[in-house]
Amino acid sequence: MKQRVTKSAWVIVLVFAACFLAVQPKESQSQQKVAIARMWEGRTSVAKADAYARYLMDAGVPQLKAASGNLGVEVLRRNNPDMVEFMVISYWTSREAIKSLVGEDIERAYPLPRDREFLLEPVTTVRHYLVLYTNTAKLGNM
Repeated sequence: MKQRVTKSAWVIVLVFAACFLAVQPKESQSQQKVAIARMWEGRTSVAKADAYARYLMDAGVPQLKAASGNLGVEVLRRNNPDMVEFMVISYWTSREAIKSLVGEDIERAYPLPRDREFLLEPVTTVRHYLVLYTNTAKLGNM
């Protein structure tokens, strides 16, 4: 004997399934993968730009890469007719990891020893951002 499932039985099943899914634990903010981007920007004269780029790569980048909690570093350059802009973006596991490198005031810029020789003006602050998405793996090490 074949039994038919009534519409009301299907409605009960669907309501039960919806309630079950609604009470399932969701990934919390603390369980999500989190990274902090620290952005520094500075400007040099056109004449000093190549030397400063080498200095950043030789002195600044290794210091950042070696720090506990560092996830990576990017160095960007923008050539303008009258000056050259540099941006260094370092990625960190947490604000606490940044503090372990620079101290309590993580919004303050910490210059490299020879920055005064190269930069048009001192850089006093940096900015921090929560990384929501990144997909730079295809860039590799350049």
